Amino acid sequence: MFKKARTDAFERVSDEFRAANRTLEEATSMLAKIGAALSELTQRLKKAVIAGNLSHERIEKRSSSKDNDLEN
Repeated sequence: MFKKARTDAFERVSDEFRAANRTLEEATSMLAKIGAALSELTQRLKKAVIAGNLSHERIEKRSSSKDNDLEN
């Protein structure tokens, strides 16, 4: 009887550890997906900032060019 109780307890603990391990694997997978999404968003943001800066520089050059034309 003691042996059966010990075996049952061991099986329950093993099942709980397996469930916890699955949960940990799922959480790790979710974190990896979040990391990939953040990386992609970072790249998009960098591209948008660069494009915005270039656009702003073009506008400044046009403005500067118009000012120079008006002065001449």
